[in-house]
Amino acid sequence: MAIKEIPVRNDLYNYSFVIALDGQDYTLKFYYNQRDGFWYFSIIGFVYGWKLVHVNDIFENIKYKEGFPQGVFAVYDTKELLRNPDKDTFGDTVKLLYEEV
Repeated sequence: MAIKEIPVRNDLYNYSFVIALDGQDYTLKFYYNQRDGFWYFSIIGFVYGWKLVHVNDIFENIKYKEGFPQGVFAVYDTKELLRNPDKDTFGDTVKLLYEEV
């Protein structure tokens, strides 16, 4: 199983891009909510506005959906401080990873 770092940005507060996961293309959308200080993540056609917090398997309970990526999305703090991604650390020291099946 390969682990892929999702190429996120912290210089834009609302953006999307297409990425291949498990051999299929998905559109990922990210936006930062300044009011609550969290990043939100969508996989277009599947989940919308999912709050990104430090967890080992972000979508653990919804992998049964037809066409949904079957691997594991995880937020990982490279400094091992278990931080949630914020406007400065997301993509820098706090990564979004995907482990392919």
